[in-house]
Amino acid sequence: MAWRPYSRAGCLAALLWCAGCQASLSPQARQLLQNGYAASAGGDSQAVVGSMDAFLRDNARSERADEAYYLRGLAKYRLGDKAGGQADLEAALAKTNKKELRGKAALALGDLAWDGDDMPTAAAMYGTVLDTVDRSSSPADHAGYRLGCVLQRLGRWEDADLQFSRVMELFPGTELEARADRRIHGRAWTVQVGAFENRKHAEDVVKELANKSIQADVVPMMNEGKPAFMVQAGRYATYEQAAAALAPVKKLQSDAFVTATR
Repeated sequence: MAWRPYSRAGCLAALLWCAGCQASLSPQARQLLQNGYAASAGGDSQAVVGSMDAFLRDNARSERADEAYYLRGLAKYRLGDKAGGQADLEAALAKTNKKELRGKAALALGDLAWDGDDMPTAAAMYGTVLDTVDRSSSPADHAGYRLGCVLQRLGRWEDADLQFSRVMELFPGTELEARADRRIHGRAWTVQVGAFENRKHAEDVVKELANKSIQADVVPMMNEGKPAFMVQAGRYATYEQAAAALAPVKKLQSDAFVTATR
C-alpha cells in the first residue's frame, strides 16, 4: 500500500472545518486556512506553505494553529524539507486536542522517522497513532503494519508478531494483511533477490548468484494469493548485517532488498 503523509489533508478538511471552530478568526484568517486546505487537496505544496505562513504570522496562538502547522508540515514533507516538516508536525501534535488530527500528525511523524531510519522514534509515533485512532479503521492498518516492521528492526520479534496478527485479523483481504502474513514469525534477516512464478527461473537466478560466490535458496510461498518462488540470499541475525550483504546482490538484481525471514 503506497500511503504517503501528504494524502491525508483532504479527509481532514471535512472533520476539522466547522463554523464553531472559526469563531475567533478574522475573515482573512479563515480564508487563508481554507486556501491551504484547497491547495493541499490539489497538490500545490508551495501554495500551502505560502497560505500557512501568512496564517501563522498572526494566528500562531489561535485554536486553529494546530491545523495550519499540520498542513504546512505535510507540504514541506512533499517539497523535500524533512526537517521543516518534522518541526511543523511536532508543533501540530503538541498543540492539538483534536483526536483525529493527533493521530494523523503522529502517523506523519512516524513515517518521517521511518524514512530517516530512526526506528525508536518511529515505534513511539506509530504507538501513539494506535493509542489514538480506532484500531479497526485506517490509518491503524498502516500504523500497525509499520510498527510490526519497526519492532522487527529493533529485534523485538514476538512483539512484532502481535502487531502483524492484529493487522491480519482486523483488515482481512487487504494488501497490508498479505504483507503482514509474509512477515509474521520472522526471526532473522535475508536479502530477497526476487519473486518468480516459475521455479526454474528462480533456480536459474540461484545458479547465477552461485557463479558470483553468493549463496542463495529458492523459498516457495504464496504471493498475493498465488504460488511464488522467492530467491533469498543469506540469513543474518541483524538487519545491519543483511544490509551490508545487499550491495553485491544489487549489482546482479537491482531490485533486491532486505526483508525478514522465518
